[in-house]
Amino acid sequence: IPLAKIHDLPGSVFAPPSPKSLEALTSSIVLRGVQEPVILRQREDGEFQIVSGNRRRKASELAKKTEIPAFVYDMGEREAKDFRLRDNAKGTPPGKLLSESEIGKKREAPAKTPDKTAEKATVTPPKPPEKAAEVKPIPTPAQKKPEEKPKAAAPTEKADADGKAQVTLPKLPEKAAELKPAPTPGQKKPEEACRAATTGLFLMLGTSLVFTLVGLLFSNQIAAALTNDPELQQLCREYLSVNLVFCWGIFLQTYGQRLLQAVGDTVLSMVSLIIGAVVNIILDPIMIFGLLGCPAMGIRGAAIATVIGQLIGAAAALWFNRVKNPVIHVRLKGYRFLWQDVADIYRVGLPTIVMQAIGSVMTFAVNGILLGVSSTAVAFFGIYYKLQNFLMMPVNGLGQAAIPVVGFNYGSGQSDRVKQAWKVLLPTGVVFALCGTAVFLLFPAQLLGLFSASDEMLAFGVPALCIISVTFLFAVITILCGYFASGLGNGVVNMIGGALRQLVVLVPCLWLLIRFFGVDYAWFAFWVSEILACVYSLWAARKELKNKVEQQ
Repeated sequence: IPLAKIHDLPGSVFAPPSPKSLEALTSSIVLRGVQEPVILRQREDGEFQIVSGNRRRKASELAKKTEIPAFVYDMGEREAKDFRLRDNAKGTPPGKLLSESEIGKKREAPAKTPDKTAEKATVTPPKPPEKAAEVKPIPTPAQKKPEEKPKAAAPTEKADADGKAQVTLPKLPEKAAELKPAPTPGQKKPEEACRAATTGLFLMLGTSLVFTLVGLLFSNQIAAALTNDPELQQLCREYLSVNLVFCWGIFLQTYGQRLLQAVGDTVLSMVSLIIGAVVNIILDPIMIFGLLGCPAMGIRGAAIATVIGQLIGAAAALWFNRVKNPVIHVRLKGYRFLWQDVADIYRVGLPTIVMQAIGSVMTFAVNGILLGVSSTAVAFFGIYYKLQNFLMMPVNGLGQAAIPVVGFNYGSGQSDRVKQAWKVLLPTGVVFALCGTAVFLLFPAQLLGLFSASDEMLAFGVPALCIISVTFLFAVITILCGYFASGLGNGVVNMIGGALRQLVVLVPCLWLLIRFFGVDYAWFAFWVSEILACVYSLWAARKELKNKVEQQ
C-alpha cells in the first residue's frame, strides 16, 4: 500500500516510540523491509487509515520507502477504534479482509455499513466506548471504567511506562534504550554511520600515505633487514618500491569490503575480493614472463600485477557500495570531523591491527629460534604455516561473516538472533577443526609431499605435524570467540587470544622446550599456548554474551 495514501485514525493517538527504537527499526527496514504487515481500514474514498503498526509506518517513512505491506479490512471507523482500545489491536480485526482486487476502490453504497453499526451500538450504553475513545495513550484492559480517565491522561512518561507494561509492541523501545553504549551498526543513526564511514575514509587515506612514504624512503633498509643475500635484497627492493608506494589500492579495497560487511552483505564483499584476485592471477604470467606483447618485467611485473588487481578490486567494492549499500555512504556535504569517531574506529580496529602484526612477529621469532637448531626445522615450520593458513581460511571466513550478523542484531536489540549465532558459530567451527585434524593425522606425509619434502624432512615433519594438529580444535574456538566478541564491540578479546596462542606463550615455551628437551619436543609448545588461549577466549566471549545480550 502506498504510504502517501495511509492516514491517521481520527481520535486514536499512538504511544510515541523512543528515538533509539525508531532508529533501530528504520535500519532494519532499510536492510530487510517490513517483516510484519500493518493493519489498515479502507475508507469510502479508497484511501486508508492505520489501525495497527504505526511504528512500522513511521520507520518506513524515515527509511524513504514508498510502500508498506498491509492487511486491509472493510470495517467501520467505530469498529476500528473499538478494536484498538478494547483489544489493544490484537486478535482478529473486525470486518472483512479485502482481496487485492477490492483494495483501493471507492465505495458509495457500502457507506451505509458504518451507520448500521452505529445504530446497533446505540442499543447498548454508548457512554463507555465514547469515553474510551478519548483516551490518548495506549490503554490497558484495566481502563474500562470512566473514572480511570484521569490516569490515562497522565504525563507522557507514565503513559508510556503503562503501555510498555501491558502491551507487547511498546516493549521494544525499552530494549533499544539499553543499547546506548554499544558501538554496533544496527544501533546507530544512518547519519552517524555515514559520518563514521567518511572519517574512516580519511583515516585510510592518511595511513596509505604513510606506507607510500615508507616505500619511497625505506625500501632499501627493509630489504637489508630481511636478508643478507644481495640478489634477494634487489628483488625485495623492486617489489616494495611498487607494492608499498601504491598500497592505497589494497586500502581502498579493504575499506569498501568492510562497508559492505557492516550492513551484512558478505557476498558482494567476497565478489570484489575474487575480482581483484582473478585479475592478479591473469596478469601475473603476462607481466612476469612478457606474454601477449607485454615486456618481461620479472618481480617488478608481479608487483605491478598485484597493484592492478587491488585497484580493480577496490573499484568493484566501491561500486557495489554505491549501488547496493542502502545505509552507509561517504558524505562530504555537511561532514563534521569528531575525535570520538576516530576513537570508536580504533577501539575496534586496533586489536585487529595488532593481530595481523602478531603473525609476522611470531614468524620472525620462531625462525630465529629454529635457525640455531636446524635448517630442516625452519623449512618444516614454513610448510606447516602455509598448511595451517589454508585450513584456517574457511574458519576466518566464518568468523568475519559472523561479525556483521552479531553486531547488527545486537545493535537492533534482537538478542535471540545473537544467541542463535553463538550456538551455530562454535559447532560449525568445531566441525572444520575436526576435519582438519583428521586430514593432518591421516595424511601427514602426503601433505608434506606437496612441497617436495625430502626423506629428512619427512622423518622430521610427520611426527611434528601430528603433534601440532591436535591443537586445531582449540585454535578454532579461540579464533571464533574473538570474532564473536568483536561483533559485540569488544576487539580486545580477539587481540589477547591471538597474542596468547601465537606469541606471548608460544615463543617462550618453544625456546624452553628446545633448550631443555630438544627440537623434537618443541612442538608441544603449541599445546600449551592453544589450550591457554582457548580457555581465556571462551571465558571472555561467554562473559560478553552474558553482560551485553542475556541481560537485554
